[in-house]
Amino acid sequence: MGASFSYVHLLAYLQQHHQSFNLAKESIIFDTGGFKGKSKEVSMTDLYADLESTFKVTREQIINMYGMTEISSQCYDRNLMDHSENKTVYFDKIAPAWVKTQVLDTETLQPVVQGQRGLLAYYDLANWDSCVSILTEDIVIKNNHGFTVIGRAKGSVAKGCSITADELLQLQ
Repeated sequence: MGASFSYVHLLAYLQQHHQSFNLAKESIIFDTGGFKGKSKEVSMTDLYADLESTFKVTREQIINMYGMTEISSQCYDRNLMDHSENKTVYFDKIAPAWVKTQVLDTETLQPVVQGQRGLLAYYDLANWDSCVSILTEDIVIKNNHGFTVIGRAKGSVAKGCSITADELLQLQ
């Protein structure tokens, strides 16, 4: 379990020292952060390919979480659920039943049609002691299987646990 850019630094170290591991058959790599691009730009595809080859796991064994300080409930990639139920595997995020997500046009803040990019509005009933809805600065695409995070809106401030981990590692 770790933030995305912690994995970037770990993989760089392991590659520099020509090390890899064969994780146990049912192992799961849990990625708790997004890709903020602070130390270097790394795509999710490249990071997950490196995790697969370094730890000898399949893509189905890597799960990513979508969360933020302002919300009580997180969303997770649905791949583990799909795989365990012998269904077609999708890597879109799914929300718990008490969370509703909506994709809004970046200019008008009106709902967009399914399959179109927009800002993620996040309605979390577990936020009982704070605001129930949050307009994020994350660009997503919603589909039949959940939603896919594309990145941050242009001009938004980068934030998150990956940045904190990256900054701590830069101090060494």
